[in-house]
Amino acid sequence: MPNLTTPALVRQLLMYTHANPNASDSAQGIARWWLDPSEGVNLQALDKALDLLLSRGVFAERIAADGRRSYRRICSDAHLQQLLADARFPLDAGDAQG
Repeated sequence: MPNLTTPALVRQLLMYTHANPNASDSAQGIARWWLDPSEGVNLQALDKALDLLLSRGVFAERIAADGRRSYRRICSDAHLQQLLADARFPLDAGDAQG
């Protein structure tokens, strides 16, 4: 079973948060609940996808008192729809092969 690339993970995260705008979870929770495990989720590629979304202001990260990190979407629906409509995103951003 092939692992999803970073760009594929970014697009899946965008689609998931489009359908579930109030979703928030850790990277492990995202891998388990937001993504299709049959696709093969590589946590390193997921970390790169989350970093890209954080750097673009699409997601925010919250660090709990115990150090656990959680992620949620903070961009508007309109901005998210623009990103989904742009076939080049995230291929035009940094390391797209992840």
